[in-house]
Amino acid sequence: MLLNYLDTVFKQLTELTDNLNELDYCRPLTVLSDNTIGKHVRHIIEFFECFDEGCKSGMVDYDKRERNIELEQSPIYASTKLNDLYESISSVNSNVSLKLNSMLTGEMPAGASPVETSFKRELIYTLEHAIHHMAIIEIGIKQEIKHFDLPENFGVAFSTVSYRQEECVQ
Repeated sequence: MLLNYLDTVFKQLTELTDNLNELDYCRPLTVLSDNTIGKHVRHIIEFFECFDEGCKSGMVDYDKRERNIELEQSPIYASTKLNDLYESISSVNSNVSLKLNSMLTGEMPAGASPVETSFKRELIYTLEHAIHHMAIIEIGIKQEIKHFDLPENFGVAFSTVSYRQEECVQ
């Protein structure tokens, strides 16, 4: 079931990166405090990269993001990276043993140790994190890139989509 959600989010992001022109992808948007769609896409991708790397090493660390500027400047590169990540994450054994390393304050407190976590828990976190940033992207596009149509339910939590569907039935 969770992989269906992963599929949906990655398809929506890929549709965005495949169809939004580079100028709009890289343009600072006033409504986003002069941040770009590309910066939000990079941030989303890098969280999934940290998750993917953690699945391979056993240690997930979202603070170790690469901050690869090419991801925020090239929608084509971002799309390729999304496809590669999808293939990698969807093939992970969901029973993999994971630990989460998080500094929260910028540095690991003395005596602190990583916490036990799971593939499913971290996948849920990265999906919710992605949807949060996709909602921000949606605001930017609706306010300043009005000619671009986003995929249906882009940036909408799965629970909200489900609720709306139930409301329509009643």
